[in-house]
Amino acid sequence: MKIIIYNPVLKKEIVFCDYVEHIYETEGRPDAPFYVLLFDGLGEVEATRNTSKSPNQAGTNYLSSQLEERELSIRGFIKKSENTEEIGELRKLLAQVINPVHGNLEVIYEEQEVRHKILASADHVPTYQASDAKEYHGQLTNITLIANDPYWTDEQAKEVILKAFDESFSFSFEFPVIFGEQGAQETIVNMGHAETSITAELRGPSNVPRIENATTGQYMQLNHVLLENETWIICTERGHKRSIIKSDDGTRRDVMSWLDLGSEFFSLKLGDNIIKYNASSGTGKAVALVKWKQKYIAI
Repeated sequence: MKIIIYNPVLKKEIVFCDYVEHIYETEGRPDAPFYVLLFDGLGEVEATRNTSKSPNQAGTNYLSSQLEERELSIRGFIKKSENTEEIGELRKLLAQVINPVHGNLEVIYEEQEVRHKILASADHVPTYQASDAKEYHGQLTNITLIANDPYWTDEQAKEVILKAFDESFSFSFEFPVIFGEQGAQETIVNMGHAETSITAELRGPSNVPRIENATTGQYMQLNHVLLENETWIICTERGHKRSIIKSDDGTRRDVMSWLDLGSEFFSLKLGDNIIKYNASSGTGKAVALVKWKQKYIAI
């Protein structure tokens, strides 16, 4: 097990390595200054149930449930060194990285080379305790992080490539893509625990590019011409929704007003999602890269 806490403001990280049964030096284990003794938060999340009740009704009517914030609790220690001043410097580094005023930190949990990620902010400055310090051969510390969004996600996004037009030249793909004379589709299987947003990058040239989740009937369509040196970037994540065009020279412009009136910032539902990419006209250079991360209520 390994826990990585990255501070994007400072661009620094703290790595907590696994610590087994109070053994200070275990053959083959990394010689790290930070170790984790106990980690809570992999699956412990409360849910609020919403119900209704009529007069004289026995029981209630179930309406819905919502997950609450996730609390991550780390009990760890700083390795004792022959240099007594080093412990103080490591405590300063720990407090610098896990700083409540810096907002969300990236927390990565690694187990058997599988990594999941969550955003969480520090609930308090790391605290320290002297009791049992000799038993653990170091300085004990307690850290509490709060994740406003309770879902763990894959660390790396999954992705597929779709092509709007199939011309008579070869194009290499790592993923199976179904081609027709115009338009392409790919079945994305969301094997997580909840619906998840997508990020799509649609490269021109194309006229009126459109990306659709045929499973739900929702789509995003740009009522405009996308030039060869332009990329239409869509993000459907709640709180971070955007529709912009990025040119090769780096300039960006908001194109929310160019969206078709029926456009929806759709998500991938659980299970199969048939994603289609199309345009009214264009060339074989018009491709779309679709990315997503699966969400988990427990890992």
